[in-house]
Amino acid sequence: MNDTLAGNFMLNAERQIRLVDFEYASNNDRHYELALWFGEMFFSDEMELALIEDYFGQVSAQTVARIKLNKALADIKWSTWAMVQHAVSQLDFDFYKYGTWKHMRARSIINDSQWETWLRQA
Repeated sequence: MNDTLAGNFMLNAERQIRLVDFEYASNNDRHYELALWFGEMFFSDEMELALIEDYFGQVSAQTVARIKLNKALADIKWSTWAMVQHAVSQLDFDFYKYGTWKHMRARSIINDSQWETWLRQA
């Protein structure tokens, strides 16, 4: 999927979910998809753990670590994308601010005291 923002999905009258934005679609690691979704929705740690358990059937240190690492990767990816858009896009959107924010969030994850542990556990 690669772009699990809430605005990329629509719910029709029959309560069926439709994907409406898929220019970046591809097969992807489930941990990356969850990391991207968690990051965009700003879930609490408790909510993330509950969602991990719902999705995988259990919470493991390896799963949590892979999601944490992928949160940083997703932010780096979208920060880079935003900086390219800042240079080339004609849209009235502050891509620089968005990209800077994503970069700063990635750095905060990488600078977390648990980073080395997540790397080992993943």
